[in-house]
Order: sequence, then C-alpha cells, then structure tokens
Amino acid sequence: GSETLGNVSSELKFYMTVYGSLAAANTVFTAARAFLFAYGGICAATVVHKRLLSSVLKATMTFFDTTPLGRILNRFSSDIYCVDDSLPFVLNILLANVFGLLGMLIVMSYGLPWVLLPLLPLGVLYYQTQCFYRHSSRELKRLLFTLLRNSQRSVHSAGQWTHYQ
Repeated sequence: GSETLGNVSSELKFYMTVYGSLAAANTVFTAARAFLFAYGGICAATVVHKRLLSSVLKATMTFFDTTPLGRILNRFSSDIYCVDDSLPFVLNILLANVFGLLGMLIVMSYGLPWVLLPLLPLGVLYYQTQCFYRHSSRELKRLLFTLLRNSQRSVHSAGQWTHYQ
C-alpha cells in the first residue's frame, strides 16, 4: 500500500512541477509580449509623428489655405492616438487569441478529429458576418464624424450670432 502511495505522491509532484513551470513560462512570455508591444507602439508612433510633422512643415501655403486647420490637428491627435494606443493593444490581443485558438485546434484535432468538420461552414459564416460588420462600422464612423463636424459648426455659429446681437 505505501509503495503505491509513494508512487502517486512522486507522480503528483512531477505533474505539479510541469504544470507550475508551464504557468511560470506563460507569465514570463505574456509580460515580455506586453512590453515588446508597448515599446513597438511607441517606436511606431514616433516614426509616424516625425514623418507627419516633416510633411506638414514642408507643405506649401496652398496646402494650408485649402486644408482646414481642424483636419491637420486631427491627423496629429486622433491618428497618432490610434497608432500610439489602440493599434498595439488590439494587435497584442489578436496575436494572443490567434495562438490560443491554434493551440485549441491542435488539441481538439488530436482528441476529437470529427469536431473539425463543421469549422469550414462556420468559417464562411464568420467571414460573411465580418464583412457586413466592417462595412456597417465604416459607414457609422463616417456618419458620426459628419454629425460631429456639423454640430461643432452649429455651436460655433451660435456663438457668432450672439456676438453680433
């Protein structure tokens, strides 16, 4: 009896050590990935900002006469924010999900290969949904920017009318 208990105990220690090592490695690699994406995002935002600033400083006067100042400032604020903050965060999550999904597919295909059969029709359905969503999202952004631009003009105009009265 005590021999089997000793074997179970040593086997349990082995599996717990392997599990703990995998968890520690996962923690280290996740932290490294997060820091690398943050650093890459800062480098990319710096390059984009320098190129944008260089282009604006080299622009002719006709560019400044024809382009509204708000559009130029918008390029420096919201576009740089997107590259600086949103893009690395979303890319980091995308890669984590892609590799997690690949790992699950490998384990599933090894254990239950018949589960892979419905993936092709589900992939087609997902792609069609994604195309519809992207088109709708793009149109909603355009409508939102138009609405915001018109409401800003209205507020600015209202201030001018009260100034003249």
